[in-house]
Amino acid sequence: MPQKKNQIRHQVQKKLQRAHQLYGKQEFRAAEVLYQQVLRRDPTNPDALLTLVAIYLQPPQRSEATGGRLPGRTQLLSELRECDDAIG
Repeated sequence: MPQKKNQIRHQVQKKLQRAHQLYGKQEFRAAEVLYQQVLRRDPTNPDALLTLVAIYLQPPQRSEATGGRLPGRTQLLSELRECDDAIG
């Protein structure tokens, strides 16, 4: 069992590293997908949570992750609530 946890942790770290690279290149849509995958495996991952929020808060002209528009307040609050519920 510990070996499986280590394997999952390694996979999460690889995805997180790749997501950070994409974010740095302003490839927000691709980064968003990877951050969401990280959060499915590790719902309390602070790097993924904070960077995903940063993506959603990008000005509309720079936010390809949301089709050039900011997500609605309801959507953003819902996602943050889900993360908070996962943290406990």
